Amino acid sequence: HLRWAECGAMGTNAIVGGGVPIATGLAWAKKREGQGHVAATFFGDGSAHIGAVPESMNLAALWSLPIAFFIENNGYAVATTLDEETKETRLSSRGGAFAIPAWRVDGMDLAAVVTASRMAVEHMRAGKGPTLIEAMVYRYFHHGGSILGSAFGYRGKDEEAEWKARDPLARTAREMIARGWLTQEQDDAIRANVAAAMAGIAARLRENDPESGKARIPPALWPKPEFRDHGLRGDLSEFAGARFEELESASAKTGEVKFVDAIATVMGRRMETDERIFVMGEDIHRLKGGTNGATKGLAQRFPDR
Repeated sequence: HLRWAECGAMGTNAIVGGGVPIATGLAWAKKREGQGHVAATFFGDGSAHIGAVPESMNLAALWSLPIAFFIENNGYAVATTLDEETKETRLSSRGGAFAIPAWRVDGMDLAAVVTASRMAVEHMRAGKGPTLIEAMVYRYFHHGGSILGSAFGYRGKDEEAEWKARDPLARTAREMIARGWLTQEQDDAIRANVAAAMAGIAARLRENDPESGKARIPPALWPKPEFRDHGLRGDLSEFAGARFEELESASAKTGEVKFVDAIATVMGRRMETDERIFVMGEDIHRLKGGTNGATKGLAQRFPDR
């Protein structure tokens, strides 16, 4: 899905709540780098109830990770209302369960969101751990489309109109005009420029199929077939030039070894040669290698990893 690493957008995916544990891992990595970076993961009210989300919150709090859990509470998980999802509809209360400070703000108020976000970033950069922001917002259209939700019968047009009247862009413009920071003419010009820019982008990204006449993405914009291997790791080229020996003609000492000991030995060797490798799990630090010994000696040799 969408990824723009240079801009700090590290990727999305189609799994409900799936980005939260990934962002938590990223926050863990950023903390280790020690450069003051923070991470933010955005998800909805439906995702807030996926198991990986509270699991991520627990670890983030336990390890004081610099991550903001930003819940966009629009009241619906597709067509399921928030009241049907949970008894406790204040999703910001999830933070308290893990000792994470939380803010509940009007997501249709730009100033409120900016203020809460600044407070969250200040908290995280001070090394105090994760934060949670619940923004009360609204999804104008049906899930993942351009048709109004009222067309599907799970909400009414009056509700949509009420929220539309509180649109944050229009609200911000109105309040700026009232304060003399912006004129109506300037706002109209900004909106016209944005509409023209979007129309230009859409025109470059689609064309009419000469045979069917239907809109399509221009063939030149599709990735080349060979792009399928871009970024692929583990294509066996890492073994180029490696020395292989058969047991019968091995030049070094051989002998029987327990499989679990072989795992620990190989893990140890890999951790010696690649500082990016970390081991996480239950009981590996006090049971001398976990319940089965697969990490024997690693906690002592690599205490920070």
